[in-house]
Amino acid sequence: MEGKNITSYSTQKFTYESTTDMYTTNSVLRYTVVKQNNGQLITCRASNEANPIGISASQPIQVQFAPKIYVNNMTFNYLDNSRVISCNASGNPSNYTYYQWKHTSSNGKLIREMKGKQTGKLVLPLYHIDHSYQDNGIYVCKAGNGIQDKEGIIEQTGYGFVTINAKPVFMPNIKGINKSTTHSKVGRTVELTVKVYSIPKYDSITWYRGINKELQIIHSQKYSLSETSAIVKGFFHDTEVDLDGFIMTLKINNLTTDDFTTYSLQLENNYGSPAEYVVTLELSGNSDLNINQDSSIPVVVGSSIGGLALVLVGAVIIIAIRKTGCKLEKIPDSKTKAESDIHFYQNQE
Repeated sequence: MEGKNITSYSTQKFTYESTTDMYTTNSVLRYTVVKQNNGQLITCRASNEANPIGISASQPIQVQFAPKIYVNNMTFNYLDNSRVISCNASGNPSNYTYYQWKHTSSNGKLIREMKGKQTGKLVLPLYHIDHSYQDNGIYVCKAGNGIQDKEGIIEQTGYGFVTINAKPVFMPNIKGINKSTTHSKVGRTVELTVKVYSIPKYDSITWYRGINKELQIIHSQKYSLSETSAIVKGFFHDTEVDLDGFIMTLKINNLTTDDFTTYSLQLENNYGSPAEYVVTLELSGNSDLNINQDSSIPVVVGSSIGGLALVLVGAVIIIAIRKTGCKLEKIPDSKTKAESDIHFYQNQE
């Protein structure tokens, strides 16, 4: 077999026919083959003294084995109209049955099941180009040829990666509403955070201040900019998945009233127009109220103390009147209010 002598794996049985003076030899080969031996020739050669060269016969080996499944890694542009993934099976026999495809996230969470063709091809459905990034992930193909593998399994599995190059997407992407609102107070420090998923990664990051982007923000004592790798939540075809993404942070120190405005983040990666997210920084609703309450505390306390003093004076006067039997009479308004006097008269009995 392929130039290798495997006679030691055979057994021979000799018979002699005296009437014809003929010797007959039956040789049986028992040899364990693997799938790599498929198609190789087994040759049996016999010779004797009369024919030293001998005669031979060959037979190709047919080794049946379960298929090995390969899925080609594919990269597409978000604008591509035709996106086909191929599943290649290699086994014997070569008539295969292809089963449902599975689309999973990078950490293996099932996103959807899809029906492919019996040629091993899967055509990705077309969606709006803004949602094409949701086709990123792992695509699992399953096929079989009726032959079990070593574990007794007929359906064999292979997988490949699909990459969709598209512009950055902010997470969670809820119907394309790329905006949010953050609240804070004067004098404090606030962090505006934005989560993003980008394949390929963005190569341009720009923060702006103002509704019309009047000011491009740069790192300073007032502002600090940062980005960190993180797992971000997103939705692929209505399934929540964990994605390898980034968190962009704009930190604003010592807030003033002028800082309560709109901030815009723009990201670019050379695919499509710049992606933009808008954060509105608003003054907390009770900020002014807290300030007024704090400043009014002394006034309220002072008024209360003054009122208490007047009540006490009035009580003393009433007690004095009752004890002395005096009658209280007010002098006609011949004087100003400030100059009015109070006179006491002894009742005549």
